[in-house]
Amino acid sequence: MGSHRSLLLTGATGFVGGSVLHAFLGSQVEAIKSLRLTVLVRNNHQAQVLSDKGIASTVLEGGLDDTEGLSKLASEHDIVVHGATGFHKPSALALIQGLSKRKQERADDISPVYIHLSGTTNLSVGDASGRGGKLQTFSDKKGGIYEYEVEREKELSYTQRSTDVEVVRAGERLGVKTFTIMPPPVIGRGTGFFKTRSQQIPMLINNALQQGQAEYIEPGTSALGYVHVTDLATLFEAVVNQVILEPSLPSGKQGYFFASAGHLEWREIAGAIAKVGHRLGLLKNDQAVPVDLSTAAVKFWEGDEIHTERLLASSSNTVSERGYDIGWKPKVPPMDWEAYIEDELQAIQTTKKGH
Repeated sequence: MGSHRSLLLTGATGFVGGSVLHAFLGSQVEAIKSLRLTVLVRNNHQAQVLSDKGIASTVLEGGLDDTEGLSKLASEHDIVVHGATGFHKPSALALIQGLSKRKQERADDISPVYIHLSGTTNLSVGDASGRGGKLQTFSDKKGGIYEYEVEREKELSYTQRSTDVEVVRAGERLGVKTFTIMPPPVIGRGTGFFKTRSQQIPMLINNALQQGQAEYIEPGTSALGYVHVTDLATLFEAVVNQVILEPSLPSGKQGYFFASAGHLEWREIAGAIAKVGHRLGLLKNDQAVPVDLSTAAVKFWEGDEIHTERLLASSSNTVSERGYDIGWKPKVPPMDWEAYIEDELQAIQTTKKGH
């Protein structure tokens, strides 16, 4: 069934996209195995690394900013998985535009598909500032996510969320089926060929090493889900398989997939960093210390309080149901945070020593 389908993957040199590539390459699902897969990279070195492993790639030196090049590439494929970032609206729209051209030029009834990486910070409520109002619980099966994003955008625009909204609108306008995969914080060690470490927890660890103590943003009530990167990758695999097998799969406004597989609290993470770091003789305190949002923003995002709060001091509650309906099931056991943080600490220390 999938022998004539082609797929373009972006972000394959990154943490999430690289793990998605690994999942595709090792897939035992017939529809995935029969895809003609092309990976987008930014330079010849990356292309050569992939070529040495038998992976077809195409170089676009301008990367996501080369919207004309992206559109042309998308027009040559049936499915695009944009696994690079949800914060770059021009690239998302260019890829959808290219898929629309693909549809116009094809003589068969295969509908082009765009699969977009986003995140649950689009739905989160700020614990330090109260931005976003009352915390709500969302199910990807019950819908209402797109409508909520539209309303939140009227209050305060957030690039990743506004990109979601424009992706849905562009897909509907241009006749391209769009699906949005919305994970909470992504943890674990990636399985790609390039970047294999996540962002948020290593960021907190690095800050703790610099300050000599672990810190969290007050009031410390932030509660989120989390997903291991390898489980997130298999959700992408399941969605691609399903869109091939079931062309009528609800898309656009109903095309959201959550990926929460566990529970995370930033104060708990900071506490584990403090405990492990102190035990290893790297931190002076075995207890995490609260800091205010403005202080944290200077340390993490050049004073950007909104971005800092969304990523490190906000709460969201999402229920993953649609993924389970199409056969996805997280396989990584619940995280032992102290063991995970010790592994991250050792990796950071090894990198600093130049090993």
